[in-house]
Formats: sequence, structure tokens, C-alpha cells
Amino acid sequence: MEQTIVTARIIRDRVCLSAIAVLAVFSLAGCSSIPVEEREQVRQEVTTASNEALAAFKAEDPDVEREIESSPGYIVATGTDLLIGLIGRGDTTGILYDRTDNTRTFVNIDEFAFGLGVGASEVQLLAVLNDVDTVKSFKRNRWIPSYDLVSVAGEAEGVAQWISDEMSVRVRSQSGAELGANLRLARVSVNTELTDTGISTASIPNIGGPRSDRQGRDTPRVWTRTLPFLGQKVVDKGYDLPLPIGLGVTYVDINQDLDLTDLSVGFNGGDLERFDFVSFENSNSDTRSFQLKVDAWLFPFLNVFGMYGKVDGSVDLDVFLDGNLILDRRGTDCSRPLVRPPLCDALENQIISFPVRADVDVETWGYGALLAGGWKGWFVTIPATATYAEPKDRVADGSSLTVTPRIGRLLDLGNLGSMAVFVGGNYLDSDVTIDGSFTFPGDEIPALEGLTLDYRIDEQNTDHWNIVTGFNWDISKRLSWSAEYNGFTGSREAFISSLNLRF
Repeated sequence: MEQTIVTARIIRDRVCLSAIAVLAVFSLAGCSSIPVEEREQVRQEVTTASNEALAAFKAEDPDVEREIESSPGYIVATGTDLLIGLIGRGDTTGILYDRTDNTRTFVNIDEFAFGLGVGASEVQLLAVLNDVDTVKSFKRNRWIPSYDLVSVAGEAEGVAQWISDEMSVRVRSQSGAELGANLRLARVSVNTELTDTGISTASIPNIGGPRSDRQGRDTPRVWTRTLPFLGQKVVDKGYDLPLPIGLGVTYVDINQDLDLTDLSVGFNGGDLERFDFVSFENSNSDTRSFQLKVDAWLFPFLNVFGMYGKVDGSVDLDVFLDGNLILDRRGTDCSRPLVRPPLCDALENQIISFPVRADVDVETWGYGALLAGGWKGWFVTIPATATYAEPKDRVADGSSLTVTPRIGRLLDLGNLGSMAVFVGGNYLDSDVTIDGSFTFPGDEIPALEGLTLDYRIDEQNTDHWNIVTGFNWDISKRLSWSAEYNGFTGSREAFISSLNLRF
């Protein structure tokens, strides 16, 4: 016999059990999450049902007591099994008792059956684990394949027993009818609602935050994820941590003034040369972008992330040049009055303006890190992001550095999740290079008609700091939505919104 897994489910309530019996084959969602205020009652119901099942096994087989006493741990549960045609489904909540440290852990067993069968049955199950490593493995997420032959009819039909290197499993039917032969694949995971795993209802590490659910010494806090490193040590100290892996999409709309820092000009296809400008006006960029973001909590208070995005918009400014300098760079001699070139009358001792109107269509790449922590509902976050824009046809490229320290408060919204509201500052240092050309139309200065200026302009954002305020709504432990506004001071305004999933 291949490794066999417990295929039991504790009844959270009879309504939920009936719903699973009808929908289990067609949905992976299961019942809705258990509100914090109801979890202790559910734990008591699960414990009572498990104790009744254990007593039934001991009454039928005197060897059960001896096996448990000599083992490092065991799982006991009750539940149902459903077969319809070629597929089947089982959703199980049981209790793992670790006898090495006298603790208990609630576990979920989501089982999928593939084969041939029909029917449904309620069962009681006992799995006696053979070694400490097996006990530890059930405190982590794991997949286990198995196969079985099922034949159940009417009320209790005695006990079936399977033995593997890892465990000895006894299953007794209580009621129902079921017939089939199946290959089964079961996912065993810690029930993160009934067991205090330290997973936060908020997207930041915190201690004593909203919806905290402590359970006592016999139900230890068990961090079941590989990341973050040192996660178990921090959870042992009472911190709740967000799920470690995130995937999100972000929309950013920024409007800001720019400062011209460098200008190079070439005439009619000539080489670009550094050019002194007199002044510039009306310098502004208006851009919108969508970004994909992947992040991971590498350490309990350090998140690292990478981004890819598409930016579109425009950069506008008016540049004023010294006409005498243009004549000099073109090698135009205005000292001969009899053969005076037409450009001399147009440019000599004049200030010439040309507009820069560049459409922005770039791909952006970025990476960054976030320091975050919370205490009794208050929190601080400090994200820092570096990005690079890769232009199409070299219309615009550049890099930027953003740092946004925030302080805020976590609010409990009950069944609607939790919300973090915050204020802070936003620092942005961006360097943008614009490549383009401008041909004078000649309607204002006929002598300049057809003259083409090729240019390269380096720009920076005028104001580096502004104020930021916003919120992050954690709809659940896995789904969150945030929105923030940057502005209030200076010339930069920005609206940022994101939707994130955590795993």
C-alpha cells in the first residue's frame, strides 16, 4: 500500500457540511472563513467530535491505547467522503496531537479522487504516526498520493486499517453508502484559522494588531512557510506576519514640473553639441503607467520586490536660445553688410524659442525594498524603489529613486477585513533624457523655415518632496487594495492605486 493519508473532515457546522457534500466536486473554495469571535466555539466543537471518535476507536480495539502511548503523535478526525462518477472530493479539518511537546495543531486535508465511484459517507479516522519527522511534516504543507478501494453501506460497518512506513491509519464508517476504486491526491496543511499560525490579517508585520487570535499553550504558533527567514522566531515572540509572496498590479498617474539641466543641439542632422540655453518655461510631464509587481518577505521586517511596467504620456516645455549663439555654432558671418545672410536678420541679438513636445512610450523596470513593522495597531513603513525607463525609438529614457516613509493606524473592519490608513512623505529624484527634433515652420520667422534642430535634453523633477496620504484595505489575508494621493505641497501630484494577491 502506498502512503495513505487521513481522509476525514470535522464538521464546522451541519450547514457547511451539507454545502460541501453538494459542491465539493465543483469548487475549491470551500466554506467561508471563520470570524475571529467564533473560532473558539468551533475549536471546542472540533475537539469534542475528535474525542468522541478517539473513544470509539479505543472501545473497538484495545491495541489503540498502546499504539498511541508508544507514538510521538496522532491525528484524529471525523468527516465525509464524496464520489461522483470519475472524480471525488474530501474537505477535512482534524487535530494533530504532538505528544513530544503536548501540543495540538488543527489541520486541513483537501483530497481529490480520480477513478470510478459513486456515493457519500461519513467516517471517523485515527492515524497513529510512527516517528517525530512524520509528526513535524504534518505541521507543514505537503502533498501525499494514495489509492484505495471503497465499499460502505448503511450504518457503522467496522474498522478498516492501513499501515505504511509513516503511519497506521484506521477508518470506520458511521453512515452513508459509497462504492468505488480511486487514485487520491491529498494536500495537508495547517488550518490557519483554528491554529494560530502567526499569519497577519494586515499586509505588514505587527504585534497586538486588529483581529489578533491567541489560543493558549496547548495550541502553539506554527509558521508553516519557508519565507521569511527567521519567521518562526518572530512569530514565537508574538508577531503576526503577512503571507510571504505577493503578486500585484499598480496604476500610477503623475503630473509634475521639470527643470532643464543640460541641452545638446545639432542643426539639420549635424552632430549634437552642448548648447547654453537662456531659459525655459512651461516645463511639465504628465504620465500614466501600469506596473506588475512581484514581492517576497525575505526577513520578517524586510520585503524585496521587482517591477515591470508600461508608461505613456507627454513631456512639454519651451526652450529659449540666444540667436547669436546659434549663428556662431552654424558658422554664419554677419559682419559683411553687402552679402548679409538672411539668418542674421532673424537671429542676431534675438532670443529664439522652440517648443519641446515629446510623447512618452516606454517600458520600465524596477526593484526595491520595504522596511515595515507594527505595534498595537500603529505601524511604520519605509519603501525605497529604483526604476529605469527603456524608451522606444529613444524618445525618452531615465531613472528614478523613490523613498516614501509612512506612519499609520490599523483598523479592524470586522467581516470586511482590516484597513491601514497612513500619512507620510514622498521623495522622488528622477533624471529624464529626451531625444527629438524640431523644424521651424517659418510662419513667425520666415528665414528660419526648414531649419531643423535636433536636441537632447536632460531634465529633473522640480520638487523632490511632497506629502502622501492614503489607505490599504486588506479584504482578506490574501487580497488587498490600496490607494494614495501625493501632493499638497510643491508642483507634483500623483495618484497611485494597486490590487495585490498574497500566497
